[in-house]
Amino acid sequence: MTSASIDQRALGLSSALQSFRIIAPVIIWFNAQILFRKYEQRHWSG
Repeated sequence: MTSASIDQRALGLSSALQSFRIIAPVIIWFNAQILFRKYEQRHWSG
């Protein structure tokens, strides 16, 4: 394995981590909204 391919892999990993850092809060917020709506419906119906 050459050092160039290792650098390429590290670059891909860091970019994936960066995009995950941006996407993760959105996913968490989206799931929180769904959970909150379910809880709200149950709360009001009951």
